[in-house]
Amino acid sequence: MEGRLDRLDALEARGVRSIQLTHYLVNETGDIQTEPPVHGGLTAFGADAVRRMNRLGIIVDVAHCSEDTVRGVVAATDKPILCSHANLKEPGHPDGDHPRYLSPEYARMVVDTGGVIGAWIAVLWQERLPGMIRHLFRLIDTVGIDHVGIGTDMPAGVAAEEMPDFSHHPEIVAALRARGMTPEEIDKVCSGNWMRVFRTVRGR
Repeated sequence: MEGRLDRLDALEARGVRSIQLTHYLVNETGDIQTEPPVHGGLTAFGADAVRRMNRLGIIVDVAHCSEDTVRGVVAATDKPILCSHANLKEPGHPDGDHPRYLSPEYARMVVDTGGVIGAWIAVLWQERLPGMIRHLFRLIDTVGIDHVGIGTDMPAGVAAEEMPDFSHHPEIVAALRARGMTPEEIDKVCSGNWMRVFRTVRGR
């Protein structure tokens, strides 16, 4: 945005419906999970951007945002937010303290807005499909099935060997079914929860 909130209006007019506030570089909206804090959380500009996105019907995605940044987003928003791709921290697991993983408190802040967290498919790179499904069920156990989805993060290249494109996603559905999920629960995780947030934020 480079300090210009009007760019959000231009993006909405071009069909953009969701914007991730941060990525792997700290920017003007707030701090990130993978670098030391610079702003002390969400900036004033970031809060203005959140409110403008609410008004425009653009979904606020807090993936990569630090916990303090998310705390600021939650204070600023009046609409549900997303954390599109992340997993919970997992004490005792070799990769359980990954900097992109969430504390239970972080996860609950997202869902307290009515939002959704996408179980990060990137773990396929190391843990294959059973690991990804384990992470998804850990999220469900923590925040409830109404607040969990599939966090593809594609095409990011990180899961290319196991799941190179979306044509392989029926394998996820089969794995959920094998774990005992009902068709209604699978619908929520695969699309229904995302669509609820989309319709709420868009207001239609």
